[in-house]
Amino acid sequence: MHTHWIHYSILAVLLLMAAVSGVQGATLVVAPSGADFTTIQPAVDAASPGDTIAVQAGTYPGDIVVRTPVTVLGTDGVSIGTDGELAAFIIEADGVTISDLACDGPAIGIMLNASSGSHVRECNVVAGDTGILFSDCVNCSVSDTSILADQSGLEITSSENIEIEEVRVNGGASGVTLHNVDAFALRKSAVLGCDIGIIAEHCGNGTIEETTFSDVDAGMLGIGVTDTRITGSTLSNVIQYLQMYNAIGCTVEADTMEGPDYFSADVFSDTVYACGPWTVSGWNFGLLRQIYDTPEGYLQFGGALNFTAIEGAESFTDPFILMEAEASAADLEGYDAETFGFYRIDGAKPVFAGATTIEDNGGAITSATATAPGDYALLAKTETTGPDLFYVLIGILAVIGIVLFYLVWRKD
Repeated sequence: MHTHWIHYSILAVLLLMAAVSGVQGATLVVAPSGADFTTIQPAVDAASPGDTIAVQAGTYPGDIVVRTPVTVLGTDGVSIGTDGELAAFIIEADGVTISDLACDGPAIGIMLNASSGSHVRECNVVAGDTGILFSDCVNCSVSDTSILADQSGLEITSSENIEIEEVRVNGGASGVTLHNVDAFALRKSAVLGCDIGIIAEHCGNGTIEETTFSDVDAGMLGIGVTDTRITGSTLSNVIQYLQMYNAIGCTVEADTMEGPDYFSADVFSDTVYACGPWTVSGWNFGLLRQIYDTPEGYLQFGGALNFTAIEGAESFTDPFILMEAEASAADLEGYDAETFGFYRIDGAKPVFAGATTIEDNGGAITSATATAPGDYALLAKTETTGPDLFYVLIGILAVIGIVLFYLVWRKD
């Protein structure tokens, strides 16, 4: 009986190994000569789900339509596509992976249409119009990829759960364009030499973090964007970092406003800007960095800002900003906590502009609302200590003694 169970167990293991081997799929090799196929399309057509198309060095025609879940894997020296073609690859299946390939010359480098669970990895794309295009896709990604395109580097429309990581986009009217995309993430990527780095229209639940913007007119244009967090951007030679229009529930986090000529313009939006120790929100306003020499006797927290009202927005609400900040007792050590707050700084002296609440732990919370354009800084005055009471009493007694002595002397 025991021997039979051993035989059955061995048979089960062998069957499982055979099943796993079948799932891994076969490898079909494409090369200019001496391989299974000399062009990619016949290899894709002959492949079964799970197969790998291994493309050897060479130049191959594009307009390759992929309708089977396969992996197309290249190597150094592979170039796919030519001028005049629609796209190097047209992906129309789920679970397709395009990896280690160079697409050079077609109007669109890689096109993914109604695809789920597909990925583009470690590719180099040069296109006459759009580098990589996602349309009606779900759970797809682009990673470790370089794109050079005349119009749009990466365009995603009517899609959901799209991940973009370590992507470098050069040139074009826009680096990354998102239209009607839900649950997207753009991480550790760079947009260089574009008119607009990122265009996001009617998108939500997004994350844009550790993005480099360099040599762009505008970092990001957000129209109808909701519940999106933008953080950790690096800015170099940028005219304006952000333009938010009709945005709801978005947060922008930055250590400083240094870098762009204009930091942000916010129209019909409730975006919260967190810059160092303070936050700003409001309606129809612009933010610029303001250089300010802190007067003697004051401590400045974070950078100073310039608030500009956007009057031409045709809004029923007048422009305003709400500035808020919080400091711990340790932050205020040596300074008067009651003087911690936002000050208007475009006059001869700083003028306190808000209200401050002292907490039980010695920290302070402050806020101020501004409706008129101006410059503001978050300051606290040096703590002033009054004279010791003992010495005050000694002084008073000394004065009384002198007066009495004088009166007695005059009487004599």
